[in-house]
Amino acid sequence: MFLLNIYIGFTTAQIVVAQWIVIGLLSIAGGYFFYLFLKNKKENKLLKKSVSKLKKEIKQIEEEKLKKESFEMDNDTVILRKLDSLITDRKVYLNSKLNLITLAGMLDVAPNKLSQLISLNFQKSYNDYINDYRIDYACKLLRNKKENPKMEYVASACGFSYRTTFNIVFKKHMGVPPTEYRRNMK
Repeated sequence: MFLLNIYIGFTTAQIVVAQWIVIGLLSIAGGYFFYLFLKNKKENKLLKKSVSKLKKEIKQIEEEKLKKESFEMDNDTVILRKLDSLITDRKVYLNSKLNLITLAGMLDVAPNKLSQLISLNFQKSYNDYINDYRIDYACKLLRNKKENPKMEYVASACGFSYRTTFNIVFKKHMGVPPTEYRRNMK
């Protein structure tokens, strides 16, 4: 009813022209919205391509990082095995001239890398790591009741240059001085 009331007082030609104008305006608006839809769809495709490309790049970076970490882990494992061999088989810790630089040289690794590996894998410093082996060896010597070696010999045999250093490190690790440890073994 409402639409009929709008057309009252207009001629048929005017009504037809008005209808064509409305149809034209609706067509233009529809075309514009269709253009926006296609433009948005094209932008979405570009955005999807960009996101897809970024995902591929991120995946590639992560794979390269994993390869590098895997190589480093493999390399670290090799270094730790060599270190174990030097310590357990060759007993390099008994050498009083041994230090981080010389041990790193034996392993063909930078001293800071060796220090980092010891810290990460054994949760101790290089000095504490080496001194643990030295003190363990000292305890074996001190338990030998037959030979009853002098403390200077024990200190020297374990890789310590000075008896005072040996006493300090021994007490730090064992809680008692070496002489008291020996007494308690009897």
